[in-house]
Amino acid sequence: MTNEKRYCVFHMAGGSEPAWHDGDTDLPITYATREEAVEEILTTMEEHIRQIRDGDRDFDDGIGFEDWIEEVDVTPDGTVICEDGRTFGKRG
Repeated sequence: MTNEKRYCVFHMAGGSEPAWHDGDTDLPITYATREEAVEEILTTMEEHIRQIRDGDRDFDDGIGFEDWIEEVDVTPDGTVICEDGRTFGKRG
């Protein structure tokens, strides 16, 4: 089996790491297209703005976004391999 080219959203949280992991597999979530990854970031931003407006989130906490998208290789077991060689598999 060969690796699959996909897109992963990364977040600067104590170092660069995948922003989201699947709740069932604990693997990094990846997207088939860059547009899907962008849409996920925008949805998260919209949710943060809604929470700020509703008073459920502090402005300073909700307005800063340190997310970016990288094209990655995903192995058959779900491991994400970045262009610079960093790898991310199951958490834990």
